[in-house]
Amino acid sequence: MNTVNGDVRKMVVNTADFTAWKDDHLFIGNCSFDKMVELLGREFDYDILLADPSLKQFHFTIDLPEPRNLQEVLEHICNTGEGIQFTITGRTVIISRTEGH
Repeated sequence: MNTVNGDVRKMVVNTADFTAWKDDHLFIGNCSFDKMVELLGREFDYDILLADPSLKQFHFTIDLPEPRNLQEVLEHICNTGEGIQFTITGRTVIISRTEGH
């Protein structure tokens, strides 16, 4: 509902965006990488930094049933073949490009 003019419209949405949490799924749909790391940082209580600004251009969808920790999520992202790597020091994560990408 548009709160300014009161218009109501019906939209098609991916319900996983709104219900995955109740099934202990981590679902983030077609999200820019910089927004995704912001969400993951909040979810797992880490500071996540992108070492390479070109990483912001990537878009990912993640649907992981019951991820144990942030490292599991990041390993899933690194396995996409996009040349992404990460290091964790304390509560800080630095995400960078691998050599040759």
